[in-house]
Amino acid sequence: MQHHKFVTGQLIKWYEYYADGDIVKDAGTGVIVGTKTNFYESSSGNIIEYTNFEVYRNKNNDIITLNENDLESL
Repeated sequence: MQHHKFVTGQLIKWYEYYADGDIVKDAGTGVIVGTKTNFYESSSGNIIEYTNFEVYRNKNNDIITLNENDLESL
């Protein structure tokens, strides 16, 4: 099981990217309100674990799901 640097209730900076993944579309501050860990089996048979974070965005007054690469600690 992985240990993540983000926990529920933590203040963070989030980034939303265009589809190419290189250009930032929007950014702002928010709070982690939940996490969800998922598993999948790769074609080589390895079990891969990843976690998505539900983030309340102060700027937009909504909740979105992002991965750890889209977040930064404040």
